[in-house]
Amino acid sequence: MNIIYANMKSIQISLFAIAFLLFSSLGCNKNKDCIIDDQIQGEWVWLKSVGGIGGWTLTPESENITRKLIITDNIYREYVNDSLVYEKKFVSGISKDKLIDTDVRKYIQFESGEKLATKIKDSDLELIEQCIDCFKYYYTKK
Repeated sequence: MNIIYANMKSIQISLFAIAFLLFSSLGCNKNKDCIIDDQIQGEWVWLKSVGGIGGWTLTPESENITRKLIITDNIYREYVNDSLVYEKKFVSGISKDKLIDTDVRKYIQFESGEKLATKIKDSDLELIEQCIDCFKYYYTKK
């Protein structure tokens, strides 16, 4: 009876170890870059930007421009008045701590090191620069 119990215990420990390894390899590590979700991919139309020392609100009407983002895989493209002005590769990740000026941990980070916190709800995207008195950018999915 003790032999059967010992074998069952050994099997349980082995199964636990296999399950732990499987789940840890599938999940995002908070300290490593990983794909968060596919929700950020697509075409996004600029609604407004809010921030800066003066707490300005910039809109397409106030700036007399249009902006849009096209995000595919790990390429971030920004257009102003339908002209490409910014194209960079990025990685997605989850921060161990909450990011500056937000309650989220999800982010995208460009090759230059610049990091933007990302918040997606329904068809709305909020990108938050990671510095004090910086801007938050609001987009809607096209």
